[in-house]
Amino acid sequence: TIIATNWCPISVAKMAMNPLTSAWDPLNSTDWDNESITGTTYLRIKKDLSSLIVTDPLPGIIAVPHESDITRIEALITGPFETPYCGGFFRFSIRCPPDYPIHPPRVKLLTTCNGTVRFNPNLYKNGKDVGRYVMPSPVWVLNSFNVVFVSTLGPSWSPALTLSTVLLSIQSLMNDKPYYNEPGYGKECPNVNPKDVETYNEIISHETIRVAVCDMIDNVNTDSHNCPDILRKNIRLSIERSFVEFYPHYEEVVQKNVFRSQRKMIDPFGGEERGVYDYNLLLKRLQNLKEKYEVSAQLSDADSESDMD
Repeated sequence: TIIATNWCPISVAKMAMNPLTSAWDPLNSTDWDNESITGTTYLRIKKDLSSLIVTDPLPGIIAVPHESDITRIEALITGPFETPYCGGFFRFSIRCPPDYPIHPPRVKLLTTCNGTVRFNPNLYKNGKDVGRYVMPSPVWVLNSFNVVFVSTLGPSWSPALTLSTVLLSIQSLMNDKPYYNEPGYGKECPNVNPKDVETYNEIISHETIRVAVCDMIDNVNTDSHNCPDILRKNIRLSIERSFVEFYPHYEEVVQKNVFRSQRKMIDPFGGEERGVYDYNLLLKRLQNLKEKYEVSAQLSDADSESDMD
């Protein structure tokens, strides 16, 4: 098994969890279903959420608990500026264990275009079992010692860490050069081709606009299906408003790369079938969404002004 310290590989005897099993999956945590949370756990989750939502909200991060179960949390991370993820809407499902924070939460990236797009060396698209079966994969995040671990945070977890810590760790993976997140390909490691770093960014930028923007807003994949009402009510308007604000960036990226349309996306790590760039189609989709949500935003503003009157 390989993990990374300062982005260069080292061997470890074992990982906290095998990413090809379902035990990491917050949507399939049957081992927790029959356990009741303690009062201490309830208060700690409530405290974490209060900090995350009210007293110390994080830029570009929204988190909403399920109405009927505080241990189940939906989160949305908007891709940071000056990265190939800029303006993308990445949805995550989180579940805290019955004894949280003694043991860590489980986290799952849901924005994967039905389990077909890998957005980062540490944000996997799926695990494969017997060919046709595709299981969405775990999130890998950084601990305080800059070591990559599976979504349970395993040996790096401490009860002093919080839900904000987890989400910030994931957001930190969405950096300006995600290629370097791959173990053995860090900035300090030899034989890294700068062209591969650029190519990887080009792929992620295209897929962010296609999947994490257009598909997420159009609701065309299972990525955005089965979204709890509480999440939809709390962040849908935010997504639509953010889309209008980010639109100049989206269009600039697309216009700059139209010449790549119909060229094959060649993943520098190999082994990933990425399809082709289709910036012409993305431009049409973005323009249609802009027209739709500019009107929606105007109507919403008019309603707000009416309410104030």
